[in-house]
Amino acid sequence: MKTLIKKKKSLKDKKIEDLEFIIRLQENVIDQYDSALADTSSRFIDYAKAFWHNLSLYEKEKEEWTKQYNEIVRAYNGLSAMGKFAEELGIDIRKHRKNLPESKDYEFSQSHKLLESGKVQHIYKLKKKLIKKKGTKND
Repeated sequence: MKTLIKKKKSLKDKKIEDLEFIIRLQENVIDQYDSALADTSSRFIDYAKAFWHNLSLYEKEKEEWTKQYNEIVRAYNGLSAMGKFAEELGIDIRKHRKNLPESKDYEFSQSHKLLESGKVQHIYKLKKKLIKKKGTKND
């Protein structure tokens, strides 16, 4: 009878040892997840701080770009409205385009330079085209 009891204890002990081993494995896995989560949380906090810092730095610049964008949209809307108004009055804008100086007897050129101050210098040139006459020495 004593041997039978010993075997039962050893089976119980073996099961307890197995369960303790499983618990240690699970604790190791949980510790790894905890350290990974702590690292991820730390990086997230750093990214969030950098985001808010950059947001405050560029808020003024964003406002300026928004103002410029709004001015451009307003100018385009104004030009578009004027074009529609001209069409309503029966003026064919496309027909008159060929009469523009840059498309007929003149050479039109334009250039734009960004200055160190950040402003843009626009240069427009309009030159009368040289007309070659028949019978000259240059023919």
